Amino acid sequence: MTSSTREDDLFTQLLLTEPRIARLTQTAVATALAGFRLDPLRELKWVARAIQGALYTSLRSADESAERPSNADTRDELLKLSTQAAKLWAALVERSDAADSAIWDHAFGRWTGEGGVEVDGISIGEPTEYGKFREAVSHVEALAGLLRRSADELKPQVPNWRRAEQREERIFRAQCLSPIYQSAFGQEPTVNTWPGTKSLGPWPDFYQRIVSMAFGEQATPDLEGVLDEARRRDKMFRVTFAAGVIPD
Repeated sequence: MTSSTREDDLFTQLLLTEPRIARLTQTAVATALAGFRLDPLRELKWVARAIQGALYTSLRSADESAERPSNADTRDELLKLSTQAAKLWAALVERSDAADSAIWDHAFGRWTGEGGVEVDGISIGEPTEYGKFREAVSHVEALAGLLRRSADELKPQVPNWRRAEQREERIFRAQCLSPIYQSAFGQEPTVNTWPGTKSLGPWPDFYQRIVSMAFGEQATPDLEGVLDEARRRDKMFRVTFAAGVIPD
């Protein structure tokens, strides 16, 4: 087995850890694309694997996904944590003399004398653990401030931001799938916009079947607009895949 084959096998295993990609088995793809005629130079095995790689590339990380919490929700969470940290800091600073003495006694009992001065056989100074406690209290105050500033710097999002993000995901998904479609079927990924036609053509049909199988999206909102925008962007820059993402 060559090193490139091993790398491809490892990447294939990585693809299958993503449930949405794992659904795209060769059998499932064959069923979904019933009626499509492959280019004579392509095999179904290649098409299924190429679709897996293309869709995997199109996926956003959890913190970039349209399904992520809104900035408003995240801001509320950070402010809540900041308030809790500030209350904890205040409680620690306002600890009773009895609590402080107990902390000191515990730290002194475990102290080996490092950093102190020995007078008549007794170590004089601040026990190490008590010093760490005071430092930790100051960090709680700093943490409360950090959380609050992080919340304040989150920018408000425009209305319907999630819908706009979902549209962007669909457009990039189409950009990733379009070269696979063209290579698999030897056709340009175009949309049929002739007046009176009932079908948008084979490329939109292909796209809809694949995203339906992978993401459960039975009817992509504004499919024609999404694919037109993907094609417009393709003319400015083509999506390129890292080595091994699409099989040779």
